[in-house]
Amino acid sequence: MPQTVSQVIFFRVKPSVQPEDPDSEEGEALLRIFRTTQHQSGHEHSAWGRTAEDKDTIVWVVGEFSNPPEQPSKYDMPTIYPAHTLTKPTT
Repeated sequence: MPQTVSQVIFFRVKPSVQPEDPDSEEGEALLRIFRTTQHQSGHEHSAWGRTAEDKDTIVWVVGEFSNPPEQPSKYDMPTIYPAHTLTKPTT
C-alpha cells in the first residue's frame, strides 16, 4: 500500500541536540515536541531522522504509513534512517 505524507518539517539543530542519546537533555526536549504533537487530535503517524547530507538537519515526516517495514525502534519515536527507511510507528 502507498504511504501518504502530509507534512515534511526540517529542523536545523545545534550539534549538541542528540535525540538518539537518552542522556541528551536538548534531544529529549525535541522528542517532547514530537510526543506532544502525537497526542493531538487527527495525528496518524510520524517519524523522524537525520539527513544523510547534514547530520545537523532533522527531518520529521507526518502522515499515514500503512505498511512500514517491521523494524523495532529503541526510541519513543519511530526513526527515519539516512536511507529514509521508516520504522514501525508507535502509538
